[in-house]
Amino acid sequence: MTNIAFPYLSIPDNLITKSHWIQAGSTSEAKTLIDNWDYQKDVRLIRTVRLSFSEIAEHLSIPEDELRLKICIQYGTGQGRLPRLWLGITSYDVDSTNQEVQPELFISGSKLSSRVFIETSVVLAAVPGNPGPLSPVNFGNIVWNESFDIKLEPDDSLFPVEAISFNSMFRGKLFQYAPWYLQFEPGSPQRDISNAVRLYINTDNSDFFESFIKKDSHIIQSVMASVIGQIVYYTIANNSFVDDKTQYGENTVGSYVLYWVEQYFPQSSIRNIRDMTELLDPGAFWATIYANMDKGLY
Repeated sequence: MTNIAFPYLSIPDNLITKSHWIQAGSTSEAKTLIDNWDYQKDVRLIRTVRLSFSEIAEHLSIPEDELRLKICIQYGTGQGRLPRLWLGITSYDVDSTNQEVQPELFISGSKLSSRVFIETSVVLAAVPGNPGPLSPVNFGNIVWNESFDIKLEPDDSLFPVEAISFNSMFRGKLFQYAPWYLQFEPGSPQRDISNAVRLYINTDNSDFFESFIKKDSHIIQSVMASVIGQIVYYTIANNSFVDDKTQYGENTVGSYVLYWVEQYFPQSSIRNIRDMTELLDPGAFWATIYANMDKGLY
């Protein structure tokens, strides 16, 4: 149960019997990290929740024949402490004659990113006629709550990658129909790269999206060249950026830029590369980035 202080009586954990979430077709508890997940893998989860109804009515100081509850399952996805996108909610009525439910979730892999967040709540489904002085009395009052987190990608991912509908998320933007979009804030080489960079993949472009999740080598090469090229280009374009590894901590944008420069442009200084991109041969800069993507140097 989450550590929430409700302003009214709530249900203690010992009055709710619940199984772990398990992956459909399995007998073991769902892992907090799904191994080798990709966007083609759908997530299907199931569990059992049983309420000790008479004891709950007594604890909440609500007559049993007046107590109506719902078990609500809300689930979302995205990186961060709370989901960036709620995908759905399902609910089940519970009373003295129907105390046990078996919620089942089926979530399309194409809608997922970084993690699955599942919140199970028990809420008041009807206003009681004769509540006690500390009883919950409003429709929808949460009387019990629990959350479960499943990571889809390991923590060592370079930066977040999210598959979303650009028609929904970026409607009206000039890049609404682009196959991908890199969200990056230049000028902050000290920031952790996982916080400074986010790559969005457009699920509306079905051909491109299918090729991306199948890890088509040419698609991955193009995307990563664009991503890393932009990060390097705009970071070194800032005159405050220095060619000194001691200035940038581990996993920062600056440390990765210096690593990529060392790998792709050996024996070239930041000034040399800056001159190449601005004056001498910008095409050679981008071609070099693309060539190194083919070697998997990222």
